[in-house]
Amino acid sequence: MERPRPFPAAAPYVVPLLVLVNLVICAYFAATLNIWVDEAYSLHTTQSGMRYALGAAVHFENQAPMYFSLLALWRSLDHSVFFARLFSMLCIAGALFALAAVARERRLPESWMVAAAAFNPIMIVLAVEIRVYALTILLSTLLLLAFFKGFWTERPDRRWQWIYFGLALLGLYTQYFIAFLLCAQALVLIVKRGRWMWFFLAGMAVVLIAFIPLAIAVRQQMGVTQANSGPPSTFAQNGVQLLVALMEYVFPLIVRHHAVQTLAVMAVVALAVLAAGRFRFAAAQWAPVPVTIAIAAFLMLLVVTQVGSYQINDRYAAFLLTPAVFATFSYFEYVRFERKQWCIGVFTIVSIATGLWGLWTLFGSGAKSGDWKRVAAYVESHERPGQPILIFPASQALPLAHYYNGLNAVIPIPRAIRFQNWNARQNVLVDAREIRKALSPSERAAPALWLLRYDECSWAAIDYNCHALDEFVRRHYTLQASQAFVGTRVELLRRVH
Repeated sequence: MERPRPFPAAAPYVVPLLVLVNLVICAYFAATLNIWVDEAYSLHTTQSGMRYALGAAVHFENQAPMYFSLLALWRSLDHSVFFARLFSMLCIAGALFALAAVARERRLPESWMVAAAAFNPIMIVLAVEIRVYALTILLSTLLLLAFFKGFWTERPDRRWQWIYFGLALLGLYTQYFIAFLLCAQALVLIVKRGRWMWFFLAGMAVVLIAFIPLAIAVRQQMGVTQANSGPPSTFAQNGVQLLVALMEYVFPLIVRHHAVQTLAVMAVVALAVLAAGRFRFAAAQWAPVPVTIAIAAFLMLLVVTQVGSYQINDRYAAFLLTPAVFATFSYFEYVRFERKQWCIGVFTIVSIATGLWGLWTLFGSGAKSGDWKRVAAYVESHERPGQPILIFPASQALPLAHYYNGLNAVIPIPRAIRFQNWNARQNVLVDAREIRKALSPSERAAPALWLLRYDECSWAAIDYNCHALDEFVRRHYTLQASQAFVGTRVELLRRVH
């Protein structure tokens, strides 16, 4: 468990300054960006107190309940969107401080590592998201810190061992995929025959026993997830999707639709670092440990989702964000010492530059998916009384409701979302009769109405049947005006007969 020689210590104000800059950037986006449908779900789940949030998290959100319970408690102080996002922003700020502590523990350059993470666009996106991912990143980073202080060190700290077990249980009750990080850390201790292996395994056994009450619900949630998923992706498809996500965590090129180009760039960067530093395996015996943890957790996630035939997205791997950054900087321990600072500096500067470019790519439009704040403002400034507002699919009525305060009724098509259980097929429009059923006689007779169309007409291979809506509009209305927004098109339709 030999540690590397320490890097020159950064000034004590550098990390707090980086975290402050991250908070300022996040605060700007949190105050200006609209919420999208997933955030609207979180706001609905947590608007009626902790007890309701606990049940809705398990049955409707189909997730672990800890985040939603904590957010419900947090929102009891203030129900605004910004305050809800502030919880995520503080989680990311805490994760950055914890990452700095991990770097100090392993004698890595904390300021460079925190800078790379603080300006990562994925980190900022998740900091302004009212979802579980920011808390997941905080817990996974704290688990790294507790593991290296409590188990993988020359002088294990018993307090950090107990903290690790508490964090492990909290993590499992927050996001199930944290289990892959726990298993990866256990694997390191088992393979390396770590001194505290048996104590670690005994403690994790207690954690698993404490997880049993929720494990019963997990089985039901897995069935719901499979029922709402389309045909499973191939192993190669899942592998590429997760690998691109992992690369974005450490080298934030936002080019998800150009995976081959991303892989090529990463290969060139890796080869350049190896050539500059004259790669050698002998230095720093501890360096493979962070790399092993990140890779093992990644492979476990990939295998389990494939075996279970689950469709996954890159956010599910958010628990790997800080472990991946930590593993990347640990990788530089393989580089000759006199070249380390040069390599790390160049890597971090390029990472920050691509991160800022990626942030512009994601938020340069000034809106999240749906653009509901500007959609509501547009409709309110152009509508007239007696012009009902149809919105399709129905789930998009939730984020719109936070911004629209106009004259007319908003009518979700085919019907308003029910929150008893998660079922993506509630958005499916069977035929035009469901539209007529959703409208009252006076609304059907209205000379004009608004139609708000979300661009995506499917979810996980579930087709919402936009063709039925198009056919209904073609038969009964003509297009009077149309305006495109980010992910949404607003149409004013005039009745023809």
